[in-house]
Amino acid sequence: MKTVNIKGKGYIPVKERLVYFRDEEAYLAWTIRLKVMNPDTIEKGCLMRCRILDELGQIRAEEWAYEAANSSDVNKMFHVENCSTSVQGRALGQLGIGIFGEEPAGDELPWMTDKKFNDTVTTLRRTVDKAERETVVESLYQFYRVKRYFKTMFSKLVEDAQAKL
Repeated sequence: MKTVNIKGKGYIPVKERLVYFRDEEAYLAWTIRLKVMNPDTIEKGCLMRCRILDELGQIRAEEWAYEAANSSDVNKMFHVENCSTSVQGRALGQLGIGIFGEEPAGDELPWMTDKKFNDTVTTLRRTVDKAERETVVESLYQFYRVKRYFKTMFSKLVEDAQAKL
């Protein structure tokens, strides 16, 4: 797979990972399924789930992504496409596709901004059904590897949701 240089480190673009996934014999019968979790509010932001299923229909990878429509000039027009690309890249990474070297240290990770965190929580509260809320929170926490206080805020959200059940 071709790599690009980002901040002095090799990165395999999602496009390259998808080509590998589609061409690799081991994955020929596997499928990628995307689901927009907030279709009623998608013009404000996109919360998407990606599942990769094997030939027997078993989930082999699952990831989540959120892109706010107003978070950048590009996202004003392409937030759904960016969310799709992000979530597929993460799910393929769970399969080990496009991942190499050691995981970056905590200070090298792109920490979620307060605005992105708040947008994600707001979308979560409005769009995800109660049964899936805890799973979504855990997936978001795992991906973003947020600071301890973000985990506390996510936990509070789950507790609030469970109290309303």
